[in-house]
Amino acid sequence: MKEFALFPGCLIPERVPSYEVSLRRTAEKLDVQFTEPDGEWTCCAPVGILSLDYLTSLSIGARNLAVVEEMGLDTMCTPCNGCFEGLDRTAAILSEEPETLVKVNEILAKVDKEYKGTVKVRHLAEIYNDDVGVDKIRNTIVKPLDALRVGARPGCHLFRPIEVIGIDYSERYFFLDDLIEATGAESVYYKYRLRCCGGLLRNVSNEVTDGMLRHRLMELQEAKVDCVVTVCPLCFLQFDLGQLMIERKFKESYDIPTLTYSELIGLGMGMSAEELGLNQHRIKLDKVLEKIG
Repeated sequence: MKEFALFPGCLIPERVPSYEVSLRRTAEKLDVQFTEPDGEWTCCAPVGILSLDYLTSLSIGARNLAVVEEMGLDTMCTPCNGCFEGLDRTAAILSEEPETLVKVNEILAKVDKEYKGTVKVRHLAEIYNDDVGVDKIRNTIVKPLDALRVGARPGCHLFRPIEVIGIDYSERYFFLDDLIEATGAESVYYKYRLRCCGGLLRNVSNEVTDGMLRHRLMELQEAKVDCVVTVCPLCFLQFDLGQLMIERKFKESYDIPTLTYSELIGLGMGMSAEELGLNQHRIKLDKVLEKIG
């Protein structure tokens, strides 16, 4: 069984708990062990903090990476795109700037930590694709989801910035399609599926973010999908709670349920909606559950 240090971040436990429930419930069947230290994680120091104070941002992120080293592990897995971008960027900068690593460790010494630079930060979706593999996922599916037409939403920071993450992708095809189709569902290609949902602009410029999200919902509706599947908690909130806000504001109806990928495979593994915590979704999943039987 493969073991990874699980960094759930702030957003998932607080606002998308079903994401964490589902990834934990499905892990054993995928031969994956997620391990956490007791009360050791802190904020990932997202990119916004990097723009305010370079060393502070890197030190906050490096403290979390140092905890992984103390656990005797070399890989941190996070299901949050924002945490992935922030922590992966920190690891990349500190591997390329040894003089900065020295300064960061001087700061970490004040809290009895040291980062040696040995940790690889990976997104949960990468773990599913590269370590578990689509064949393994396919073999765990006891309830094929072949009735579902799915619109994939990877989220911006699963692939960006390219120079840090090092993932090659195209507008037309990416590995999330393979992961979705391993459950039997169809991953429907639709225009602009890699464009931003506007989540990071919520409460900064609601007019802008509402316009962006509305366009994404129109695209999904035009593609005639049964649901959205995402690996990003902020995308989930936009397409779940944000969708209700768009419907009220513009007096429109979309009714497009949203699932995280771990929830999707949980359904394919035969788990109930109650087991996966799907009752917490704002857009009800009744039509999806009816389709899969």
